[in-house]
Amino acid sequence: MINFLEKAKLLPVFDWNICFFGAHYQQVDKNWKVPIEQHKAFECIYVIDGIEEIIMEKDTIYLKKGDILIIPPGRKHTIKCIDSMEYFCFHFDIDDPVLELILIQSDTYYQNKTKPNIEIKKYLQNLISLINVEQDSFCIKMEIQMILSNFLMYMYDLSKRTYKNSNINQSYYAKVIAEHLKKGLNDKILVYNIMSKIGLSEGYGTRVFTKYFGVSPRKYLSDLKLSKAKLLLLKPKLSINDISLALGYQNMSSFSRQFKRWVGISPDNYRKEQFRKNNDK
Repeated sequence: MINFLEKAKLLPVFDWNICFFGAHYQQVDKNWKVPIEQHKAFECIYVIDGIEEIIMEKDTIYLKKGDILIIPPGRKHTIKCIDSMEYFCFHFDIDDPVLELILIQSDTYYQNKTKPNIEIKKYLQNLISLINVEQDSFCIKMEIQMILSNFLMYMYDLSKRTYKNSNINQSYYAKVIAEHLKKGLNDKILVYNIMSKIGLSEGYGTRVFTKYFGVSPRKYLSDLKLSKAKLLLLKPKLSINDISLALGYQNMSSFSRQFKRWVGISPDNYRKEQFRKNNDK
């Protein structure tokens, strides 16, 4: 077969999710507090005015006017307002293991008037300026995504300068296992093979993963397959057999039985039901 692209210069292929949620601006009074919590995504906190106390595992950090803190996923923390305070906060995540590792391992506390702080603040102020704009519009969502993308590009460039290979924590291991599961979605890869690839025993890797994500690796993989199956079923050009093969099933019957266990109806009936709902809107 002739390769018509043999001499072509190509852009990289990617299929990832950028997640942005929980963004809010608020003014709070002294002694306002948030009980202990931990998230599966990064949390960015920007103190516009006042003082905020954050206890994160063994560290206590006081954010003052203009300070910015990025809390990595999986870190337990509490938040308390020391003085009346004005702040902006949002959560973000991207399923790119390189960026996640670099952000987790780098210094994530930026004090007022330092060069990184000044640059990061520009992106945060741009997000704040969009708060009162109509939230359901396509344009506002695209603007948020563009700001977030530029923010992530800056954080990647900034953080890789201070990235350290040492002291890799459990949340990193959990993220790496999850990424392998995503990449192996279409392959017949057993969980213990993934653990072996990254140098962990199956028992330890499973405990770390379950502690971080709240479900076992096998359940996580099952949820990934269900989510992917639902997305693929919304594409009318794909046959049920095509979807079965894409998800790593030996045949359409195996996939159909599993999907019915998940959802309670066959893939074909699920597809018809979703199309009917969309046409009724």
